[in-house]
Amino acid sequence: MGSRFTVYVRSLGEKNAFASCSLSGMYARCVMLNCTRKSFYQVDVPDLVSWNSVIGAFSFGCSADEAIQFFSEMRLLGLEPDELLFDACFVLFVIVLSLKPTLKV
Repeated sequence: MGSRFTVYVRSLGEKNAFASCSLSGMYARCVMLNCTRKSFYQVDVPDLVSWNSVIGAFSFGCSADEAIQFFSEMRLLGLEPDELLFDACFVLFVIVLSLKPTLKV
């Protein structure tokens, strides 16, 4: 099913932010984070929804370093995080803490 969806979305044009977010979510659930990254970078001008999607994908995919990298990149571009992004960052924070139990907060 996923490969059919990918072919369909690509037929619409990969630069479509909505389609790219859908692909990113699908790839994240399949733990195909390289495909998530590729899908994100094919969008001409990523909006906040696109950033939320990719940061959430890497957060839930337990790739803290990449999620933080995308968050930093988003902030450098001047975009402000919204409530959904804070939720993804909270999950990321919990994951990082669970991986490093000696970390003091």
